[in-house]
Amino acid sequence: METIASPSSIHPGSKLGRAVGARQILVATDFGGTVCARQDGFRPEAPHPEVLRALERLAAIPGVHLAVVSGRGAGGLATACADLPACWKISDHGRACADPKGRSLSDWPSNAGTGPLLRTHLEAESLFHGTGAHIELKRFSVLVRFESADKIHPEATARWCALARSFGLELVQGRGFLEALVPGFDKRRALVRLAAHLRCDFRVFGGDDGHDLPALTEHAARPDGMAVFVRSPERPTAGIRVDGTVDGVEGWAAWLSEFAGFLESRAA
Repeated sequence: METIASPSSIHPGSKLGRAVGARQILVATDFGGTVCARQDGFRPEAPHPEVLRALERLAAIPGVHLAVVSGRGAGGLATACADLPACWKISDHGRACADPKGRSLSDWPSNAGTGPLLRTHLEAESLFHGTGAHIELKRFSVLVRFESADKIHPEATARWCALARSFGLELVQGRGFLEALVPGFDKRRALVRLAAHLRCDFRVFGGDDGHDLPALTEHAARPDGMAVFVRSPERPTAGIRVDGTVDGVEGWAAWLSEFAGFLESRAA
């Protein structure tokens, strides 16, 4: 795991040096594979205790804002984050956002039209019938989740993806799932908007899957941002430039804890 330099050895012009001088910091993280370990099948996931402790330390530092950004729907993400400290919740791959009190931001710029979703959902039920795939119609998308990689049916998947694209939907593919979404904010654009909304002058994002790459790229390219890739056996490398790479949920917990210690010493 890449470590964070001690405050005494931080160069003022480095990204960590910028974090020292930041008044408002956004610490954002994906959920599955980062806040919690991924589970087989469709079993519920619980936050990792060490990640939870690190987030609680960060939440107690003045000027630090926490955010969880996920492909889950708003209700599912709120339930998943019930044990976390107060945080912003960006759901539906960036298409909706709720503040720490659970209030949805009504001016969130997302195309909420759902016209083609019902047809896409019905086609998914037909094409994936009998395959064991889990199909869900959400507010902004249609989700197809497979029990395992060897149960993905290439022919049905190709036909469904082509249909979704013909309706003007955007496709997101992750480990064990496909999702067709109405056009709108993705994770990258959502975090840019949230950071501007909070007037943050430094930001951190940790992600682990292919659909996190645009947000990781955004943060790595910014002098006021840090991108941390949480690797796994399924995705051992990000394939893009990032500021740090850690091993799994435990590595991300250690990184967050070290960053919290860094900010606590700054405050002291």
